[in-house]
Amino acid sequence: MARPRTPFPIIQQIQRLRARGRSIDQITDAVDKKASRNTVAKYVKEWSALPEEERNALEPVDWSRIEDFGLPPESLPHLLSIWIKCPYWRKNQPGPELPSGQEVRWWWRILQAAPGFSHEGMWGFVNDIVLRERWAFRQGKSAELDDVWAYLAWGGWKPESEDSRYKEAVAEGEVPPKKNVMDFVLRDRRS
Repeated sequence: MARPRTPFPIIQQIQRLRARGRSIDQITDAVDKKASRNTVAKYVKEWSALPEEERNALEPVDWSRIEDFGLPPESLPHLLSIWIKCPYWRKNQPGPELPSGQEVRWWWRILQAAPGFSHEGMWGFVNDIVLRERWAFRQGKSAELDDVWAYLAWGGWKPESEDSRYKEAVAEGEVPPKKNVMDFVLRDRRS
């Protein structure tokens, strides 16, 4: 009987924690028995072998060097306001965990494309995009993001009470429906 595959979000969590300087034992504890110590060591080794650019994308942002992440200084107050609303650092954390440079760049892109997108909702949306980009990288492909841009452009992020043409455009086949990372993982595993 083959061993079950490590779920991709767990792999990402392992590598994200390594990018933050956590040891193998600390990571094993943090993933709460969703991966063995040997599995954690395997993905830590994989992370270490990534090109520097890919490792840097997972490293925590340094707010004092925001320009080094390709972001303008005027983005800082907006990005900080999103950061304080992110749910992922609240659970079992002594303080706020810094987002990665990749996440922060996406926050800023979304703020530019969809200024009314809720800060609370942005974390999950961006987390999915980042996972999709990381999955595509692991597969040696470019991330497929047409559905993300359609979701933003057509107002899929707007509350139900506001005028959003997104659902109608999807129903009429004008734009692709928004997918999540597991749609790509499952598709690639079948092919």
